[in-house]
Amino acid sequence: MTSMKTLILSLLIAPMFAGAACPDLAGRYVCKVSGFTKNVTISQVDRGGVRIYQVDNGGEIFADGVRHQTPTLHPIMDRYARNYSYVANCSTNKLSFTGIADLVRGGQGNVDGTLVKSGDDVTINMHMVTPDKDMNLDLDCSK
Repeated sequence: MTSMKTLILSLLIAPMFAGAACPDLAGRYVCKVSGFTKNVTISQVDRGGVRIYQVDNGGEIFADGVRHQTPTLHPIMDRYARNYSYVANCSTNKLSFTGIADLVRGGQGNVDGTLVKSGDDVTINMHMVTPDKDMNLDLDCSK
């Protein structure tokens, strides 16, 4: 009977801590890329034990290891693709996602990226591979 109580208790409590392993990325950042600066806003919320991120008012990124669909992901990537199917996971200091998307010019492309937190800084990497391009964007961002 004790093991049954333990199992039920762990099933009830575990979802509350699912987002606990994910980094706190929320904030406004100034990012540098190729001599230019870009302001980036990252918001996050924990809903039903899942950490959900949003970068620059793009689509929601559910960091739960489950495949999700979103029509938009990030304004820069959305210039080239739509209707993303992705899986995202996080660890103590990193959010990672990978998936596929419908390309604006037809066909599909692969997308992936990471957001890595180090102190008050975040490094954002977004990568997209299409049949004719391999695009990579790295942003070093500070609060």
